[in-house]
Amino acid sequence: MDKLSINSGKTIPAPSSGEIKSAEKVSEAAEKFEAFFLTKLMESMRKTLPGKGLFGQGMANDVYNGFLDQALSEQMSKAGGIGLGRMLSESFGVSRTIGSELAISNDSTVRAVKMAAEGIGPLKEKPVAPLKNSYLGSRFGKRFSTRTQSWHFHKGIDLNVPEGTPIVATLGGKIKVARNVNGYGNAIYIDHGNGLQSRYGHASKLLVKEGEEVKAGQQIALSGNTGLSDGPHLHFEVRLDNVAINPEPWLGSQEMRQAAANYGNVKPLYAEEQFDNETKGD
Repeated sequence: MDKLSINSGKTIPAPSSGEIKSAEKVSEAAEKFEAFFLTKLMESMRKTLPGKGLFGQGMANDVYNGFLDQALSEQMSKAGGIGLGRMLSESFGVSRTIGSELAISNDSTVRAVKMAAEGIGPLKEKPVAPLKNSYLGSRFGKRFSTRTQSWHFHKGIDLNVPEGTPIVATLGGKIKVARNVNGYGNAIYIDHGNGLQSRYGHASKLLVKEGEEVKAGQQIALSGNTGLSDGPHLHFEVRLDNVAINPEPWLGSQEMRQAAANYGNVKPLYAEEQFDNETKGD
């Protein structure tokens, strides 16, 4: 498995090309199984239909119907079918779409981590953690949603803290969004230039307005439980050229290492399954 280095030298796992190809193969096998199932279903249904076919009722017609059923079933399965293929893929914890997204994200994360290590913008700023004394409740990447009972791509990290904890800007920049956003609840998007944008979701209170310029470490909001959220936390997201990247290695701060060290902490308030926010429609 490949590694993404945190600025301090610590490493965390990143999806390897082998893992992504494996996900593709499982999805393809599940898709083929669904096509086979649909073909057999059509064959059974056809036997209940009276009347002659295009080539009468002989072998030629059976062969024609067999090819037609197979072709229709394959196209139906590729288009989503009856959901059997997707259900089988997800039962193995894989998804062709998620695998592709992770591959793209992995490349962008490597670029973003290099930018952070060198310093961003004319001031050569290093990103700072958006919270202090937080618990890492949910990591970036593939995650099972108890809300939808399916796997999805979690485009950020969830940092669990009591409601009302100050949230700070990870870098200086311009506030692009400071309002309620579907899924994110009360949210802030900051444009940092150089193709970088950070997002902060589920806040209880916003302390800045759209168009305002902020500095790294400046308070911008208070943590909360708004939007699709089941407990007080911050959904923190970073994008490079609108591709979601893994914030853990990008931050590489002492606060982030402390939060990650607390991953899986057994406090009922911070149980991971309680923080299953969705960020679809973003």
